[in-house]
Formats: sequence, C-alpha cells, structure tokens
Amino acid sequence: MDGLISFGLGLLTFVAAFCLAGLARAMRNDKLPPNMWAGIRTKAASESESSWYQVQRAGSVPLICLAVAYADSGLLFILQGIYHEVISPLIPVVVFSAQSLVGIIWIYKASSNSDPSQNQSGTSEVSERIK
Repeated sequence: MDGLISFGLGLLTFVAAFCLAGLARAMRNDKLPPNMWAGIRTKAASESESSWYQVQRAGSVPLICLAVAYADSGLLFILQGIYHEVISPLIPVVVFSAQSLVGIIWIYKASSNSDPSQNQSGTSEVSERIK
C-alpha cells in the first residue's frame, strides 16, 4: 500500500511540474495577462500592466527551476514506491518540502527585485544626489 501511495504522489508531482513549466513559459513570453488566478500577484505587479509583465518575467526563471525540482521529486517519490523497503517515505517528503520552500523564497525575492516602484525611487535619489 505504501508503494501505491508514493507512486500516486510521484504522478501528482509530475503533473504539478508540467503545469508550473507551462505557467513559467507563459510568464516568460508575456502570454499571461493580468488576472486573479495565475502568476505572481504582488502589489508591485498590480500597479500597471507593464509592471505586471516585468514581475512575471522576473519570476519565470525561478518558477521553471521549481518545475524541474518538482519533476525530480516526482521521480524520487516513484523510486520510493518501487524500493519502499530500502527508501524511507520521509526522504521524498523532506526533499519535496525543502525544494518548495527554496523555490517559493526565490520566486518572492526575484519578484521583489523587479519591483518597478523601487527602481524608479532609486534612480530619482541618485539624480538628486548628482544635482
């Protein structure tokens, strides 16, 4: 029974990886218009349509890396299901959780660094110092 659950979790993780990869591709190619359901929805992203696309492009790289990490975790879940006598069920769960945490933090940092309002205020401070 443990093997069947791990195999199912592996397949579910692969589906999530493919969905994230598709979303990241749409975000990278500016194919994801402003909406309430998908993408990185922060205050900076909702300021204007151009800032929306800028934040989405910045977050697409860590999101595709997260998709690759999820595919890796899916494989690990399946291997745990096959070799359930040798591999503890906690190993794929811990790996998946750690990859998710790192990916979410990276996406947050990437979208924060692309904040257009921060870029504009930073350039105005520099131009004031030069004067």
